Amino acid sequence: MKKTVFIISVLFLFSLAACAKGEAPSMDTGTSGNKPTPPSVVEKEDPPIENNGSGEAASPKKYDNYAEAYLDILKSNSEEIMSPMKDGSSEIVITNVFGDETPELLYIYRHDIPFPSFDGKPDTVAAFSLKIFTFDKSEGTQSVFDSVVFIVAGGPDDYCVYLTHGGDLMLYHAPCDAWFWGFWQIEPNVNLETTDEYGDVVFNSALSKLYSSWDCDDLDNATYTYKENGEEISKVQFDKKLSEIMGDMDRVLFLSGDVQNGDLRTGDLRTEDPWPDFQPLKAENMTYDEAVAWLEAQIGDQ
Repeated sequence: MKKTVFIISVLFLFSLAACAKGEAPSMDTGTSGNKPTPPSVVEKEDPPIENNGSGEAASPKKYDNYAEAYLDILKSNSEEIMSPMKDGSSEIVITNVFGDETPELLYIYRHDIPFPSFDGKPDTVAAFSLKIFTFDKSEGTQSVFDSVVFIVAGGPDDYCVYLTHGGDLMLYHAPCDAWFWGFWQIEPNVNLETTDEYGDVVFNSALSKLYSSWDCDDLDNATYTYKENGEEISKVQFDKKLSEIMGDMDRVLFLSGDVQNGDLRTGDLRTEDPWPDFQPLKAENMTYDEAVAWLEAQIGDQ
């Protein structure tokens, strides 16, 4: 049985397929115009301490506005953000996703993670993670979310990061073996991962808004389990909630190329795929060059 590995922050997981090249972001919370209630922050990281070149720790760099701060982050991480292992493009979004007065910086970046090999020797595999930064003039920039959404080994994962009509930031994710999938709300400093029965780190079904899994030990007589907010529900309840969740999609920010093409959703493995009959999706994100130019323009206007 295929197992999917998930790792957050220091040991990241998964990697991206092809993400659509998008449009310049708006500063809206959604087409409805409704602003969501800002989620409570569990804890915040201290701004990084820089070295002044003399071996002594210097004070964290201060920025006058978010555009200067985000531009510095993009330039400092350009190699990982512009990795050619996806489709040669990069995916960056600068928009309000947490309901405050300042936009957030979201981007997909490439990195290597430890991965077990067949001969038992240490190995690595390329993974792609979603990272989110916030900005406050008094506190500077802070990384509030960093989680793998795609891993190269084992085949592509399916994922979709989007905003609801009410402004909530959501993640749909299904690993490459497709034996479970679900929807999670992304909030600042909230860890969505947990350790499963095999010792692998996966997205926590107890934190999911909606979750479907099947018993992959018996392909001929697979049984499904459905959950809403961590509580088991019936198939009828699940179908109703799934229709509500998918109908609440407003703006797609990041999207894997396999979500709607059906490559991983055929045969006995997935008979309950929610995507084939859904409207075509297009991700609203920018390339690295587009994001840099947009931020530089914002600095000039402030």
